Amino acid sequence: MRIFKVTILCLMVIFLLPGVKMLAQSGEDLYQQGVQLEEIKGNIEKAIDVFSTVVKKNDISKETAAMAQLHIGLCYEKLGKDKREEAVSSFEKVISLYPAQKDAVQIAREKLAAMNTGEADIQEIKNAITGWDKAYESKDVDRYCSFLSNEFIINSFGSIKKMKEFMINRYFSKWKKLSLTSKIKSIDKTGYNYVADEEVNFNFTDWNGNVKNEYGVDRFLTFTNENGQWKILSLRNQKQPPEAYKRLSSNYPGIGGADLAYVCHITQHFVSVIDTRTDSLIGSIPCGNGSCDIAFSSDRGYIANFNSDDITVFNKKNNEQISTVPVGQHPCGILITREGKYALITHQSNDGLWIMSTKDNQIVSKIPGIYGMAISDPLNKKIYASAVFQPFIYVINPDNQTIINKIEVGGRPLDIAVTPDGKFVYVANASQNEVEKIDSQSDSVVNTVSGIDTCRGIAVSPDGMYAYVTNVMKGTVTLIDLNTDTKIKTIYVGNMPTSISIDKINDCAYVSNQGESSISVIDIKKNEVIKTIRVADNPIRVQIF
Repeated sequence: MRIFKVTILCLMVIFLLPGVKMLAQSGEDLYQQGVQLEEIKGNIEKAIDVFSTVVKKNDISKETAAMAQLHIGLCYEKLGKDKREEAVSSFEKVISLYPAQKDAVQIAREKLAAMNTGEADIQEIKNAITGWDKAYESKDVDRYCSFLSNEFIINSFGSIKKMKEFMINRYFSKWKKLSLTSKIKSIDKTGYNYVADEEVNFNFTDWNGNVKNEYGVDRFLTFTNENGQWKILSLRNQKQPPEAYKRLSSNYPGIGGADLAYVCHITQHFVSVIDTRTDSLIGSIPCGNGSCDIAFSSDRGYIANFNSDDITVFNKKNNEQISTVPVGQHPCGILITREGKYALITHQSNDGLWIMSTKDNQIVSKIPGIYGMAISDPLNKKIYASAVFQPFIYVINPDNQTIINKIEVGGRPLDIAVTPDGKFVYVANASQNEVEKIDSQSDSVVNTVSGIDTCRGIAVSPDGMYAYVTNVMKGTVTLIDLNTDTKIKTIYVGNMPTSISIDKINDCAYVSNQGESSISVIDIKKNEVIKTIRVADNPIRVQIF
């Protein structure tokens, strides 16, 4: 399972690489490039070529060869029914050529079984969807809840009682009439489950007779068999807003002020701007190719452009571009030091951490092996940075840009969050499915919160009482009580949540859902999702300052 976990972890950690260059590299490196081409950019044909090269190389292990052959089948499966024969052949090769690689063989067997679609199951699922839609129309809360699996209800709401209360307060009490028309576009089998893609038009009428329509929303329903009945395991809505972006400009109200959330898109040449008072898109900031992170000094803004390997420097008051600064390969994070003298730039490559003077935009030093970062207690003047591909957190002195300590945490540490008093640093550790708690005085791990699947982004509430951790493969956010360092709630958000940022003014947390092009807004007093904002594709990071 080790190689398979490495594959998933690579997707969790990055979710950024829209393209990679083919270099003369080892089979292991080519395998990772193939995964990135397949899962991030979606260049399936090129990924097949890379994986085919991998299985022919002599410098790879049987595990890697088996996983590469498995990914060839997965790629053909993604190309649709016309490539079904090639997919079946690839999965059969995994079983016949690599019988000792149990994990890859098991996945291949499951895929072959899943490709034998059951027509009876599909008809039952169609009937379930029809009944669920009618539950909307009739405002039948019990019938509505009956189509949801126990796992979904518990993970999202805690109990059936809370689920019913939520639906009554959120929908069935607010609207005098709620109806919809829907069309099932497709039902596909994925492992032992099915995913139904349904096009839905919603019609709401409030108690004052006002009508609200929401057209053309794609609703994806994942069905699981629970006690002989097909029930909804997860659901998400997806709607791209291209028309909204045509009306946006870089000259929007409130430039450089508070009440703004900035959304970076790894496949776009801009950063989206959201007014957090109205939770609406109000503008965009042009930049290089593949915005990945954004930061501000007192008068300037800085955007890390992942694909064009540079930093966009712009005027904070009017968003006019000042300069473009070439940096290392795939810059993915940027942080302005407390005094505003330096911009610290991390890379999703071997280029590590670069320090740029904000006075003249010149690179003054470089530190290898570092990825993400966060400022801790200002009194201690420390910066904590995760190594990501090494099991360490580095402690850096921002004044002279030197490493002053190295904390071993194990696994693959990703995002970092610091408590408001600077006493503790919390680290999302993806490969170990846990969050480490570091004492900033001793620079040592003092506690661990385990059982947090596929953790990626992390943020601490302004009062220091809670930590919010995105579970990128689960579509959820885990809420941790920092007084006891225990999990207390799971909040259902969108598909592939990557980052989270806290709006201190409006008491909300904003979550970037890369898999469905949306931002989930969580009320941090109630710890419930109160709104979903549609944005452009691949929102990799959301930042609120």
